[in-house]
Amino acid sequence: MDIIETTTKLLALFNSKQNPLFDERGAQIIELANKWVKLNQISPLSQEAAEQYLEMSSKNLYALMFLYSLLGQSKSIKLNFDQLVKQITQSELHPNEKFFLYNQLKSLSFQGLNAISKSELSALYTDILSSFNSYLAPSLRYISASERNNNLVIVFTGQFLGMQHAPSKTALDRIRVLIETLNKEVVFINTCELLTAAGAIPWYGSTISTRYEFEQQIIEFKGCHFKFAQCSKAMPNLQEMASILDVVKALRPSFTLTIGESLLADISSQIVPNLVIATVFSSLPYTRSQFRVIGRPVTADDSKFLEEQNLSPEGVLESLFTFDFKPQTHHYTRTELNLPSDKFVVMMVGARLDSEITTAFIETLRPLFNKGVCFVTVGQFDCYERYCQQIPGFEESFVHLGFQEDILAVLECCDLYLNPPRVGGGSSVAEALYKQKPVVTLNKGDGAVTAGQAFVVEDDELLVETICRYKEDAAFYFAQQQEAEQRAALLTNSDKAFAEVIQLAFLNTLFDLPWQVPTKS
Repeated sequence: MDIIETTTKLLALFNSKQNPLFDERGAQIIELANKWVKLNQISPLSQEAAEQYLEMSSKNLYALMFLYSLLGQSKSIKLNFDQLVKQITQSELHPNEKFFLYNQLKSLSFQGLNAISKSELSALYTDILSSFNSYLAPSLRYISASERNNNLVIVFTGQFLGMQHAPSKTALDRIRVLIETLNKEVVFINTCELLTAAGAIPWYGSTISTRYEFEQQIIEFKGCHFKFAQCSKAMPNLQEMASILDVVKALRPSFTLTIGESLLADISSQIVPNLVIATVFSSLPYTRSQFRVIGRPVTADDSKFLEEQNLSPEGVLESLFTFDFKPQTHHYTRTELNLPSDKFVVMMVGARLDSEITTAFIETLRPLFNKGVCFVTVGQFDCYERYCQQIPGFEESFVHLGFQEDILAVLECCDLYLNPPRVGGGSSVAEALYKQKPVVTLNKGDGAVTAGQAFVVEDDELLVETICRYKEDAAFYFAQQQEAEQRAALLTNSDKAFAEVIQLAFLNTLFDLPWQVPTKS
């Protein structure tokens, strides 16, 4: 069966307008899709054929969504994802289905796999939010600052996985500051909204978040104790959302704090103000709450985006994004990690290295292959073995260590940290600086914002030149180590940075101003 026949047979399974994921067609769709991916690697589907199949699928949204996700696996096919997002927004799909797709599309965008405009994703998010808010808003009343309990804060997060998870660490560290430095009582709620399975429809390579079962109702972190509650994996749903909103109304907190985005927290912002700390802190989140905290100055593009969304720039609070690390418990030698003792070791860390260390990026690094440089990768890098077989010189220049429990200990054995081109990467950059390892990063994403200008380069050529300079120029390397130490001191001072953000919010007129979130007309 060739790729044309496979594609035709696959689309024939979408023979009704009902979601086929959970009937007998679901397993068949996945089986044929996996076969399609293998066939496409041998004989890629043409752009013309792809466009014809998209046209054929245009009347069945489930077929169209799945086809987009499948064709997105092919690097030779150009797709208009903005058009897809617009179609989802305007469709009659259930809000949960739209939210499932929003999360999948946002994940693709974060990985840099497909370009999707912020305006279209924001419009989709607002459409979903307004659907839920239409049911919930009538029972909500804004609570003025004078009526609130100034000693209490509710903290929301869309996912909580413990100390191994960077956004979870961010939540815990901010909670510590609220309790220890600002003398607040905290209630911590995991809304379980991130990459939820609720509303799932066929989407090739879909990502569903992990939900850990936590039995404790009190969490202890660095000597601070606080109440903890967790929603079900069926979120978002109106019943649970209404229950949590009732809790907010009853407790009357001074404000709520959200790590990442949350439909529930945005709706709650109509009761008390909500501060949103973006997990991708180098860009504006799509929240409709009063405040969004980002780690850099507002740009002209940001101002334009806020104006398009009818949001006030007054609600953007600039703050240095700070970090808390899992304590180091080991000390390794290069021999123990199978790293060469006679080479300049450059480390890269990530959970999505397959999409970040591309063949194009490897070619950028090729001039360093024969100059005594060894690249070490840590994390998810399934392409490693294939690259070793297919790319000349790769196996001799790269060592893959897989996932490591103690990143700080591994960093001790390296000379330099390289942040590959990506949107994220801030946590790993901060960890490297903390271990006084200089960083090289292009001027984009969280990695660049975290590193600061002393460690940013503007293009690929300068990136290679700078790595060479670190290897050859001992005085430069030492000076940059001192810069790393100073930068790390700022990046780990959450008490100062976060307390300043809270003060900015307190003094802002939006902190005591009735607030409305869009509803469906």
